[in-house]
Amino acid sequence: MNGEELMRTVVAAFAKSDLRPLVAALHDDIIWKSASRREGGPFSFTGDHKRMTGVLHVLAQISKDYTFHRMKPKQILASGDTVWG
Repeated sequence: MNGEELMRTVVAAFAKSDLRPLVAALHDDIIWKSASRREGGPFSFTGDHKRMTGVLHVLAQISKDYTFHRMKPKQILASGDTVWG
């Protein structure tokens, strides 16, 4: 599975609040750069989340307060080992 296909699989599962494909795809040395610009309130997770522990922490925060019923990415871009969605 290439990067774009993996991102689409992860997004489809995320839309059903299933984080297993996302967690399974993460590398221990991941850096997750959030596009969120909100610095306060319940959906605030700005910045860079480093390593698996950082990403799992922010995912736990998001999952605690939100249940996703749908998710549609605006754009998915892949180049080499880098995928943005």
